Amino acid sequence: MTNNNAPIALAQSLGQVSRTVRSLVESIEFYENKLGIPHLYSFGNLGFLDMSGSRLFLHETDKVNKDESILYFKVADIVEACATLQVLGVDISNQPHLIHTHEDGREEWMAFVQDPEGRPIGLMSTTK
Repeated sequence: MTNNNAPIALAQSLGQVSRTVRSLVESIEFYENKLGIPHLYSFGNLGFLDMSGSRLFLHETDKVNKDESILYFKVADIVEACATLQVLGVDISNQPHLIHTHEDGREEWMAFVQDPEGRPIGLMSTTK
């Protein structure tokens, strides 16, 4: 029986995130070949990449939104990820740094790189 007063039940995962980009080709190359996000398909000025089941939707436009939400990607080893990205020519704008230590000793780490439009992209990891 459905409770008409209950809030709507949304899916348990995010389906798609949209980003404006000035060059679809350059952005697909960045996300796929530097960040390792597989390109699914493109048509016209639209491109789609697979973020482990959620899609990254890139829309090429002359009106790039510099204030879009920051994307944060989980990585297993943040120091290794930044070293690899640096070798690939990605600008590490904020080196790995400790954000928080939990009571059980787990540590939350974060770093930031720049996308082709100069917007920050966060990298985050949890270590023991």
